[in-house]
Amino acid sequence: KARREVILSAGPLASPKLLELSGIGNSEVLQKHGIGVQHHLPGVGENLRDHPNTRITYECSQPITINDVLRSPWLKLKEGLRFVFKREGLLTICSATAQMNYRSSDKVEQPDLVLRLLPLSGKDRYARTPDKGLDPHPGFTFGVTVLQPHSRGTCHIQSNDPLQQAAMDPKYLSHEADAQLFLDGIRVARKVAQQPAFKNLIVRETRPGPEVNDDAALLDTAQILEMARIYLSRDFDPAIADLSEAVRLDPRNAAAIAARSQAQARKGDIPSAIADLTTAI
Repeated sequence: KARREVILSAGPLASPKLLELSGIGNSEVLQKHGIGVQHHLPGVGENLRDHPNTRITYECSQPITINDVLRSPWLKLKEGLRFVFKREGLLTICSATAQMNYRSSDKVEQPDLVLRLLPLSGKDRYARTPDKGLDPHPGFTFGVTVLQPHSRGTCHIQSNDPLQQAAMDPKYLSHEADAQLFLDGIRVARKVAQQPAFKNLIVRETRPGPEVNDDAALLDTAQILEMARIYLSRDFDPAIADLSEAVRLDPRNAAAIAARSQAQARKGDIPSAIADLTTAI
């Protein structure tokens, strides 16, 4: 038995799984899978929050995007040589070359939306080759991400087999506020695309396409909301904002963990913040 504090830091998806396999969690979930209850803690695996993301893609008028490089053996060789001999070029950048964190309205105190520019385009975030959906023309993407989602999901074991992946249900857009944020974010992305700096670069919007809506209908058109759901894709970093909400599950140390995690997150020490968060869930 542990004589001192034990920090379980396996990530927000694996930590609930390990806790439940160890008999710590909601007794109904544990008994369903034949696991003895060591400690009934209903909050384990609950309140999962993730950053959902949707995208708007554009055809570019100039062959300066990653689309052009990935579709040309010669350009791929050229970019490889640029990196090897000059340490410059597309191999030195990340997928998103520009990002803006912003507030959806004056009523919110901190940014709740993210707009990213990605110098490639395709049917989804995994379109990296023509056979995987990479567009046949030069293109780029605006990514819209809800920074502090209100929707809460779950992550629970599916059996008592430690090798089986836990079942994750983020319940994206289950909260009305998140759906509204997506609509706001799409509207802002389209306004950015209409700025003079993009005038000579954009041929057309390819996804979902300008015919889907106009600005006046953006906030209240079910068609746009459905578009957001269709092009929704999961971001890779689970949200850790509002840590006090996540750690409320264990009232004995909630205040201490929340304060410590929030301080770490503000300093940019995300791994330590996540470690404290996963201890709580």
